[in-house]
Amino acid sequence: MFDMIPGWGYLFVSYLMGSIATFFIFYKTVVLHAIEKTIDSLCEDGYLRHRKKADGEIEILKYNHNDK
Repeated sequence: MFDMIPGWGYLFVSYLMGSIATFFIFYKTVVLHAIEKTIDSLCEDGYLRHRKKADGEIEILKYNHNDK
């Protein structure tokens, strides 16, 4: 492969390695953001029972939780 197009093979491998590194760097951030948006959406639409604590943190309640 590298002999067929001199110089381009190493450029392709470098590009591929950079793309893989970028995937691993940003994967966790993208997944956490998607999870956060999903939970917020479920709370806003009423599918998850929740309450806001005094410090502003949202606590997800069990479906059979009593609000006493």
